[in-house]
Amino acid sequence: MDRADFTVPGISRLLGGGQITELKSRSARLLYATRSGRPLDTLVRLFAAGVPVELDQARKVLGAKLLPALAAAGVLRVSSRSVFPLISLLPHDDLVLAADRPALSGTFPEYVPGITDSSVFLELFTIRRPIAKVMDFGTGFGLHALRASLHSDHVAAADLNRRSLDFARFNAALNGAPNIEFLQGDCFEPVAGRSFDLIVGNLPFAITPSSRFIYRDSGMPLDGFARRVVKEAPWLLREGGYCQVLCQWVETKECDWRDRLQEWFDGSGCDVWVMKTDSFPPDAYAEKWIADTEPDSGDHAARKFDEWMEYYNSAGITAIDTGAVAMRRRSGNNWLRMDDGPQRASSPFGEAVLKAFALGGFLQAAGDEALLGTSLRIAPDIHMVQRCDWAAGEWRAEACQLRFHRELEFIANVDLLVSKLVARCTGERPIVALIGELAAETGLPTERLVPACLQLVRGLIERGFLLPVRSGV
Repeated sequence: MDRADFTVPGISRLLGGGQITELKSRSARLLYATRSGRPLDTLVRLFAAGVPVELDQARKVLGAKLLPALAAAGVLRVSSRSVFPLISLLPHDDLVLAADRPALSGTFPEYVPGITDSSVFLELFTIRRPIAKVMDFGTGFGLHALRASLHSDHVAAADLNRRSLDFARFNAALNGAPNIEFLQGDCFEPVAGRSFDLIVGNLPFAITPSSRFIYRDSGMPLDGFARRVVKEAPWLLREGGYCQVLCQWVETKECDWRDRLQEWFDGSGCDVWVMKTDSFPPDAYAEKWIADTEPDSGDHAARKFDEWMEYYNSAGITAIDTGAVAMRRRSGNNWLRMDDGPQRASSPFGEAVLKAFALGGFLQAAGDEALLGTSLRIAPDIHMVQRCDWAAGEWRAEACQLRFHRELEFIANVDLLVSKLVARCTGERPIVALIGELAAETGLPTERLVPACLQLVRGLIERGFLLPVRSGV
């Protein structure tokens, strides 16, 4: 693969700058781009497009020894004239990862998907720091175990699906990761009695009325499985350890999603940060998931849709949300933060997660008097967007937005008064002095400004726009 340039940049060049993840199996564009018969063309046709190639061509690229070895391993099937792919095998950053072919999606319960949007998001979300023990819960084809193996001494990769573990073992061997242990079992049963510094999990989180696919369906009503995971995970964490999972939950008419999820974390012994990243009405959600596993439209798909909608309607569901949960085991008075967003995550943000927990700890400990005496500075990579309206022959500033230009792209809407306060946060004077200046300029009483300014400042610190000078963050 290295000799053929079967890499992310190599395939991107082959596609004229396109990404392999944008194309479907047997894509006409993919087949056209690989028509020349070069070694890279052959590998892309076999392992990305999922189409057979002539035996002589495969033998020329793979060699007389490797070809039968791959056939014996179940990677390829060799006939008298052709070689047929049995799995998908694709580069991802510096890894090469095996999984089931996308064309097989929806055909059998043990199907193992490859790279998905959720697996990439969890990869970006995960904290990366040198640690001793990690658990990859629901490892699937092993991506997160492989990533964790680079910064930890030992990884326990667990899954209920034996076929997933076969793929994960294969990928660990292919990518040279000897420090991963593979365990089969339900939920946390395979690691009962152990403790970890980090637990990561891309759960079988889909909220469906069925239990057809191990990777997708939890077999528990609604979001009960996600609730179970966040209830049980803290007891496997060491003090200061983190659990980071992706999950979905339902919204109902009776209560706000924040109120509903708060019960999940009561008594957890953890500081918790929940980020809602997406939300679908039930009909759009059902249509999306059914299309993934029921490629044939018509009466069958329509019956499935009716079944799913009856399930959601009977439970009074108004929306289904997707989100990321980070929990830190910590003795003491714990805090819970729930956010809509961020708007986007375009690069690894594990460091931003660590910073968010450090700032959460600072805010938990800082009362109003302490916060008034704190000097703040503007975080790097922040810019302000100002909206001006035309009036009386001039442009007048009416509203402002603070935006991050890195990692988690949070947005904060602020008025002109708050923008002045933020601009003066140079780390040289305490916040009480800055509020006093605003009071003098506006003629508003200081005692009236203080509560509103403190509330806004806490929100800006929580989201990382402002940083306490002496907090170590």
